[in-house]
Amino acid sequence: MEVLDNLRRRFGDFIRNNSKLTLTIIFTLTAFVAAALVIVLYETAHLPKPLKKSDIKQQHDFIQTDSFFVPDEKPVIEDYYFSRDEKEKWTKEETDRWFTVPDSRWVESLSEANRQKVNKILGAAP
Repeated sequence: MEVLDNLRRRFGDFIRNNSKLTLTIIFTLTAFVAAALVIVLYETAHLPKPLKKSDIKQQHDFIQTDSFFVPDEKPVIEDYYFSRDEKEKWTKEETDRWFTVPDSRWVESLSEANRQKVNKILGAAP
């Protein structure tokens, strides 16, 4: 009990000796509580209202009234189909049509790009 009395006496002395500081602390705490109360009241006033049964749209089953139509598509190249069978090797005609022999500058450009990627990956590795 003596500790509680001592603490109460010291607190009373502090309030008497520092009245301006005490008033400032009380005013600040009161302002925070008032601001919090205003914010809570504002937020609760702007909550969405609960939906009524009449506001909820009823789900209806789909009833088809017209027939479906196929959308317009770009024509598929005659030589290529998405479900074609792949062969192990190209024929001579396919090779002539689809394969392009790379030019030496393309090979150099690719080699330089690969070198740059390797240098970027390795960085300052020892």
